[in-house]
Amino acid sequence: MKEKIVIFGLLLLLLPLLQAKSNTESASALFTKGNKSYDEGKFDQAIAEYEKIVNLGIKNYQVFYNLGNAYFRQNQLWKAILNYRRAFVLKP
Repeated sequence: MKEKIVIFGLLLLLLPLLQAKSNTESASALFTKGNKSYDEGKFDQAIAEYEKIVNLGIKNYQVFYNLGNAYFRQNQLWKAILNYRRAFVLKP
């Protein structure tokens, strides 16, 4: 019985780590999709993919910079500037 409790406790401790790895993998896939959409001139789709990464709680200067570029191409200058500044804070 104690073994089951210990195993269950370990699983509970490892669950957040597994979820974090899953978020990182999905963020990588989203970043790739966003870049592909941007290259194809589908800036709305690129913005959606980059925003999904941000909504996962991941703060990465490349994501913010690319998001700024996509907003710039959509002529949404204040959102572009906001994301350029976010990128700059993370990597001056």
